Amino acid sequence: MKVNEFAVRDAKIIYADEGPFKPLRLSRVNFRARNIRNIHSKERVYPSDIRLEGNVFDSGKVMVNGHADFLAKPHAGIKAAFTAENVELDYFKPIIRRYHVSVRDGVLSTDGKFEYAPKVKVADLEHITIQGVHIDYLHSTATEAAEKEVAKDITRTAKKVGNDPEVLLRVDKINILKSTFAFVNQAAAPDYRIFLAGANLKVNNLSNRGAEGKGVGTLHGKFMGSGDTKVNFTFQPKAKGADFDLHLSIENTNLPAMNDFLLAYGNFDVVGGVFSFYSELAVRNGEVNGYIKPLFREMDVYDTHQEGNKPFFTKVREGVVAAAAWLLKNPRRDEVAARVTISGRIDSPQFSTWEALFGLLKNAFINAVTPGFEKKDDGNIKEKQERHIPS
Repeated sequence: MKVNEFAVRDAKIIYADEGPFKPLRLSRVNFRARNIRNIHSKERVYPSDIRLEGNVFDSGKVMVNGHADFLAKPHAGIKAAFTAENVELDYFKPIIRRYHVSVRDGVLSTDGKFEYAPKVKVADLEHITIQGVHIDYLHSTATEAAEKEVAKDITRTAKKVGNDPEVLLRVDKINILKSTFAFVNQAAAPDYRIFLAGANLKVNNLSNRGAEGKGVGTLHGKFMGSGDTKVNFTFQPKAKGADFDLHLSIENTNLPAMNDFLLAYGNFDVVGGVFSFYSELAVRNGEVNGYIKPLFREMDVYDTHQEGNKPFFTKVREGVVAAAAWLLKNPRRDEVAARVTISGRIDSPQFSTWEALFGLLKNAFINAVTPGFEKKDDGNIKEKQERHIPS
């Protein structure tokens, strides 16, 4: 069989899903393939040159240039470079919602190379850039079982492709800019939304192979719209998982913005106060070690005007919380803080409740808990870099 040229000109491709979603629409699609032959080619040799270009969802554009072996067995092989620009993420709602994720706004641009053949699968992207997206992960009682199955599928897939000699997934740079990330818990009473606004996530050297080197990332934003948030992390893929280091600080969050969260887990809310949070975690060979340190400052729990319509026992509970906060707070800084150790297997870390209690008492009666990261031996305060924290 010989085909000198196969061409599709000015095509429209439409995918429509159930529900009130925009159809995924490609227009003005032009595709051309030349020199299609049913001859035996050497492995990873692609005799047919191909080109595809078109409009994606009205404003976006996509272009693919490369070569293919359409008659390879057991399936066709292709090696090409591609570019996508200004692709609106709104259109992916019907696909992404299956993973309990809601996406609003945002545009995607990316370019790179890929190779897909019977014995090799490579995606080597120079960059993925997303701007102005709002991403909510939705959790509810009705979807809890499905969420667990999705998590298991993701874990199985990650283990399957991790360090697979026939699979290479690599991204030089990921930039998600001027965006919002949120977790919405509809299973709590009341339901609540925890979010990071104005987020800028940057990741360099993301790969599924340890030989490709260590990945490095940073995340900046405003927790609940006010708390200055900084995250630094590194990760190294390995055969049975990945080594991971995380350094997180959240400072000066307006505490009343967290009232739904406080009501869901503590049955009280506040009329004033500031929340900060610090953590360092290290994962080595499936073991996690580190600490978390929440810090509350100027917390005002009980207010007679706000409490007027609340049930009597709710008022009593919040009065007790307010009294406890007053007893435990640092008299010099008006703070309540604790340091909680985390250790154990990554799938079942253990939290030291007694250590948390001791941290509160220490802060109240012995000395101040220093805001920020742990002290070094010389007493200076410094953010630790890539340090494994033993249990």
